[in-house]
Amino acid sequence: PVEVKMPTAAPGFLRLPACKKLAYEKLAYAVERACVEVDGVILNTFLELEPETVMSCMEVRNVNVWAVGPVSLFHYHQNAAALAARGNAPAVDADECLQWLDGKEPSSVLYVSFGSSVLHGRPEQVMETGLGLEASGHPFIWVVSPENAGQDQDEEVRGFLEDLEGRLSGRGLLIKGWAPQQLILSHASVGGIMTHCGWNSMMEAVAAGLPVATWPHMAHQFLNEMLAVQSMGTGVSVGVEWLKEEDGEVAVVERGAVEKAVRSIMGGGDEAVERRTRAA
Repeated sequence: PVEVKMPTAAPGFLRLPACKKLAYEKLAYAVERACVEVDGVILNTFLELEPETVMSCMEVRNVNVWAVGPVSLFHYHQNAAALAARGNAPAVDADECLQWLDGKEPSSVLYVSFGSSVLHGRPEQVMETGLGLEASGHPFIWVVSPENAGQDQDEEVRGFLEDLEGRLSGRGLLIKGWAPQQLILSHASVGGIMTHCGWNSMMEAVAAGLPVATWPHMAHQFLNEMLAVQSMGTGVSVGVEWLKEEDGEVAVVERGAVEKAVRSIMGGGDEAVERRTRAA
């Protein structure tokens, strides 16, 4: 129901590597069969955000739809210890993280997290991302997953990250592993998110009232990017280019594009202020 202009080569759910496509088609078919038999659907969204979509889902599916999100808001009343304990054991001490955040100006810190996306674990992309964040001049927390592409075993990447931490001591906080995300996003010094546009990440940005720098990797993430950038007006695209439909590869985003997106989200100017106001 919302007009969205997609890039001509944007991937759909089924434009995946051949080894994954058949498995996904079976899953999608099973989901569709199940949807015929259900009485209703629970969605992690809320009516004020996308009323037309919720209503259209009810009409097309002919089922009840309960929009119960953003579910992450449920945890915002908890104390710091409870927020830090959500999920796996964090790779950084919660008190240390809070102390670092307390030392920053309100809405000045960018939170960078790409989940388990293999794209962002490639050595060349890790380095371009780090250099772009450094060049932006803004404080940031960057969650670097050591599970991505054997990153914890890559000597070049490990050396680069150590050098980056040394150069940016006090301005950049690198978390190598699980991060206490709810704790971080609820802090007043955080002013924006750079994300791969998974739906949970997008809804947490909405729940926190934060603008997003969008960096999709596959499938629905490109649709979520368009929702944030075009429909909601709270996002800025990093500018991912889709390269090869047959194997699902995307181009490395260079440091200049990363820097530009960060400055657009976190900087001054009328557009940035309007974007933050809409998100809030």
